Amino acid sequence: MAREWYFVRRLSDEEHPHSRKRLEVQVLDDDGLGVEVGYFDDKVKDLLVGAVRIPRAVLEAAKEKLPGQGDYVGADGRSLPPF
Repeated sequence: MAREWYFVRRLSDEEHPHSRKRLEVQVLDDDGLGVEVGYFDDKVKDLLVGAVRIPRAVLEAAKEKLPGQGDYVGADGRSLPPF
């Protein structure tokens, strides 16, 4: 069974200076490589990245990050060891 995990982060002003979409979620494969990436703002409640519906807990985990911070999380939004 494939591992369902994500990398989430809040972008710094330098990374996206003119965009309101300050949050990033990457859908990861079993090896931890990003296969899909989506950007969103703090108001989003539902996100489809490629063919993957991102769990709300993952979106909330991204919203909790400080600018420049990121983390590997499971579908429940809880932090996971990267590898």
